[in-house]
Amino acid sequence: MSRLFNRYYELHIANKVLTIDDFDIFFRVKGKANEAATAEITIFNLSEATRQEIKAGSPLVLIAGYRDDYGVVFQGTVKRAEMTIEGADVATEIIAVDNLADLKKKIKITVPEGTDFADIAKRVFQQAGIAIGKIDSTNYSIKRPLTFSDAGLLVLSQLAEETGYTYFVQDGKAYFVKKDNIIEQIILNSETGLLEVTRVEDENEEQQEKYKVKSLLIWKGKLDTRIKLESIKISGRFKVVAYEHACMQDEYYSEFEVVPV
Repeated sequence: MSRLFNRYYELHIANKVLTIDDFDIFFRVKGKANEAATAEITIFNLSEATRQEIKAGSPLVLIAGYRDDYGVVFQGTVKRAEMTIEGADVATEIIAVDNLADLKKKIKITVPEGTDFADIAKRVFQQAGIAIGKIDSTNYSIKRPLTFSDAGLLVLSQLAEETGYTYFVQDGKAYFVKKDNIIEQIILNSETGLLEVTRVEDENEEQQEKYKVKSLLIWKGKLDTRIKLESIKISGRFKVVAYEHACMQDEYYSEFEVVPV
């Protein structure tokens, strides 16, 4: 448990690496299935020269965790950056989105009869300029030559609905996988950083039960991650359908929305 208190982060941006040793950085990263992940990042007291280099379209990578266990929590591009004055501090506030946002653009691909839906998904990602992480074969194929001409997100949503698969971008790479595909498993209990478990109330009683799980920051927690939950309130295996990683002054936590598997 002690390793969870020696926090560490670094931000790769403007051809520089800004670390916890030299800069105070606040961040909030949010991700949800079939939506572009977002990051709100505040960096204090950057030089004017570095601030000038951070602009819309600049790539960035945010790494967080602990001195002996850290990894990528967000990779994407700057959507907006602006400077604010907070007392004696100059704050650079950044809004960024991951590559899934590129799938909002219109794509056009033509595929022959017999093409597996997985190959169509791969071509959609490639046309959006997103590197491939993992694409699972679906055993679904089109019955005739077909041209897709629409937003990439819409095409992927149609493919996912037809096959029962899910898609997302993680660490800058694209995934189109079975919903029961195990990407990672995390054991969460009081010894590994679990803080709180609450049930998410839903007016639609037919919806699958969902829980909100809060812990000390766990950088490996991402979409489709499997969590083995061990708490007094509830135990079992769950899948992450939404997540948030945050570093805000004294707070350093992750919050996951999970459903049973």
